[in-house]
Amino acid sequence: MDAGASSIMLVEGDELRLRASVGLPTNVHLGRGQRLGEGIAGWVATSGEKIVLRGRVTDERFHGVDPDARESISVPLRVGDDVLGVLSVKRPHDADGFSGRQTLLDGIAADLSRALRAMNVISNLQREREHAEGFADVALAVAAGDAHGAARAAAEAFGHHAVALRGRSGKVLAVYAGDDDPECRAAALSASESVAGIDAPGATGVGFARHDPTYEGDEAELAQRTADTLALLGRAEVKREGGRVLRVLAVEDHPVMQLGVRALLEREGLIVVGLTSTCAEAVGLLEEAQPDVVLCDLHLPDAEGADAIARLRAEAPALPIVAFSIDRSPELIRAVLRAGGNGYISKDTPASRVIAALHAAVEGLVALGREAATSIAKVDGAEPRRQAPAAPAEPDSARGDTRADKGGATSVPNGATPNGSSDSSTSHEPLTPRELELLRYMAEGYTNKEVARAMVLAEDTVKKGVQMLIAKLGAADRTHAVVLALRNHLID
Repeated sequence: MDAGASSIMLVEGDELRLRASVGLPTNVHLGRGQRLGEGIAGWVATSGEKIVLRGRVTDERFHGVDPDARESISVPLRVGDDVLGVLSVKRPHDADGFSGRQTLLDGIAADLSRALRAMNVISNLQREREHAEGFADVALAVAAGDAHGAARAAAEAFGHHAVALRGRSGKVLAVYAGDDDPECRAAALSASESVAGIDAPGATGVGFARHDPTYEGDEAELAQRTADTLALLGRAEVKREGGRVLRVLAVEDHPVMQLGVRALLEREGLIVVGLTSTCAEAVGLLEEAQPDVVLCDLHLPDAEGADAIARLRAEAPALPIVAFSIDRSPELIRAVLRAGGNGYISKDTPASRVIAALHAAVEGLVALGREAATSIAKVDGAEPRRQAPAAPAEPDSARGDTRADKGGATSVPNGATPNGSSDSSTSHEPLTPRELELLRYMAEGYTNKEVARAMVLAEDTVKKGVQMLIAKLGAADRTHAVVLALRNHLID
């Protein structure tokens, strides 16, 4: 067009914004906006008509940013009835102005319009794909019962600076926000309070917040879809009322181990309400995360050994805490238990036993892995006494069980005590092969339900069998029973 300046402004909501320019005054910056209907480009965008202006513009309706442009042509960029923007050229280099070139400009505008329409289609498809991926991430976290993961996925996928979830009772299920953004955190928590007073099973309050850009009206549908997906967390809680799903706060400083711990817990159906790398972070998260149990490493940057357990116990006297460490020294295990720990398991423990230990701790039991129980059962500086050889006892005919007991080990014969001394003053009733089999499953960390499945028994029968074992061995609880059995070599 042999023009000294040109610009493209695009319609964005109820505004026109400058998105490309050449030769405009230096005080006019890309991104500059004006309301539709204002200025020359605004009039063209709303009327859909081309306008040619020559000489100094005196009409206030068409006052632009370059009043000395001599001649300017503004053409609507349109496809059908939709105006997508405005193309303007001004300051012709030729003394005759733009005469004879308006047809060329109309062709350029038509090509630009088609290109803009294609770009808009591609942009919309890209945005829809990103939203679909975002909803998939949120839905996966919801399906796993991971409230914190769902809040994080919603924030990252849809541009929120903070997301808060609250149950019908008012309990905060999760909050995701940047550490340096307390304002958005507070705003999201406040917005999530809308669920209060709603008498509907599974009702979940969802709050979003962000600083800039502010929420636009067309984002309401997207926000509602996100809230509807997140609300499934509340319904899942109602569905799970019959069977408890544990909320775990994990404390682990090694990045690779963090990934492994989260994967292990979530794969087994538990909810990771927090994953911190220091004891101080864990203490700070206790009130917000509301965990059922803590799984805590013992070698943290700010706490070593049983100190981490003691600090957590000081903040939460009734919260079950299970230590998770590679160290199996009896001294450390005892120190953990003295500091208020509810259990101790090694990091090479199978996943099923880790989950069983967490459930046991929540149920008020001391949760010790087999290795830990064996370690503290040993008398320092002395070998445990071996049980005297004895012939196998007869199978338990009352149950019609003719199988050999697990592993081929022998049961305690009549007249012998668990510590191998038949004349001991602390004699106990002998154990049947079936009871020894149950004892081995207990030592392996099996839950009552898992034992029932393995031994083909009803769960109530297993519970009664455990109680009978505890009574026969004179133990305080099932963990003590396992310790006594290991100490006296009733099981290997």
